[in-house]
Amino acid sequence: MRVKCGGPLVLLSRLDAFRDSICLRDARGRSSRPALVRTRMGDQNVLRVDGSFTVLQRFDVSPAEGCAFVTTTGDLNPIHTEDTVISGAMTAARFLLLPEILVPGLAVKSLRVKFRAFSRYGRPTVNRYLFRPNAQGAFDIQFSAYQTGTVVADGVAKTALSPGGDKNAAPLEACESAHTVQAWLESLRLRSDLTFGAIGHGYPRAFLASLPSGEMVRHGGAGGLLNVLDLEFPEAGVPAMEASGSPTVSVEPSRPRNTFRRVLTQVASGMVTYCRGSATVLLGMFKSHETVPGQAMAPTSASA
Repeated sequence: MRVKCGGPLVLLSRLDAFRDSICLRDARGRSSRPALVRTRMGDQNVLRVDGSFTVLQRFDVSPAEGCAFVTTTGDLNPIHTEDTVISGAMTAARFLLLPEILVPGLAVKSLRVKFRAFSRYGRPTVNRYLFRPNAQGAFDIQFSAYQTGTVVADGVAKTALSPGGDKNAAPLEACESAHTVQAWLESLRLRSDLTFGAIGHGYPRAFLASLPSGEMVRHGGAGGLLNVLDLEFPEAGVPAMEASGSPTVSVEPSRPRNTFRRVLTQVASGMVTYCRGSATVLLGMFKSHETVPGQAMAPTSASA
């Protein structure tokens, strides 16, 4: 059976990139019109997507993995390194990465995550994704993270399909930035070589999304808690990892409202913005008078 051209596919070989347990479910699977149709593309086993389907991702985060994540991203908030609270950026990174790894050419264009409760190290976690085909030929995705039956985070993502992939994703360079991203992927229980093979050799969008919170901690003090994260990824693709420089991260807090503050964020390289949005955090995250200018990010101290 030949694969239809132009529609979304799931490459089953890409499941090998995950050390988490991944299960795809099709509610119409036993009917005459399943949403996921197993077929082949060349010598690869693929699933052609003809309707909505779900993905369950099961894992737990060890303290070592959590500390490795925030070490690569610079978010050294003691609640992640001395206490047992998982970084909100780590939760959001999994939500962003799984769709782009499984579906060739898929790019997340916007993401909204609400953090409902503390997520803790060492507790069994299930991420549930509902993929709904959209009018643009890609997916609108709803996701939720559960620990011991409690929703700790949920949200939505809008995606687009670009079969050619990211034009800005250059071959991987043997540079400090690449080593940092490799360690970041490994902290998320991903095989870095297979992940780069799936999504290209630029900075993953999930890594770019991890940057601002560490910048908040460095400039505003530790102890803040992420409540809502809204991000957009413009049409610029993703920047290549190069030895000469890294993305610039800027954060700017708005006026405080009660106990929360909305923080504007942006990640750029030169004149090109690759990620922008806002985060709502507890007021204690920032000094009350401080506005933070953009600063170059050292490859080994990226923020999450």
